[in-house]
Amino acid sequence: MNFAAIDNGFFRLETDNGTKYTFPLTDEGNAGLAEAIQEHNLDDITCSSSVDFPDEYGAPDMDVRAWIDKAFGPAPVSLSYKVLTDVLANLKAGKVDETIERMEGWKKLVEKGVEA
Repeated sequence: MNFAAIDNGFFRLETDNGTKYTFPLTDEGNAGLAEAIQEHNLDDITCSSSVDFPDEYGAPDMDVRAWIDKAFGPAPVSLSYKVLTDVLANLKAGKVDETIERMEGWKKLVEKGVEA
């Protein structure tokens, strides 16, 4: 379980593999958290109640959950939707051969385990 808490004004994260991080609740700290999220391929973080009351733990009174959400970044647009949109646009433009070529390429990606 990836666990986070506010401690002495800092955001502390321990990943499920035991790696520990400490970040200031700043833009720079958020960028560091974003890197940790990517490095460990995190999809969730369980938070202590200290995250909801940061001022009681030495941090500024702020929305720490929104700060965490910012580090996760915007929700990705589904590649499947992008593929469908591209296929439809190409077919409407009469680009049948190009569309077939792209679909064969996407099929190979799916066979390799890449979401398409």
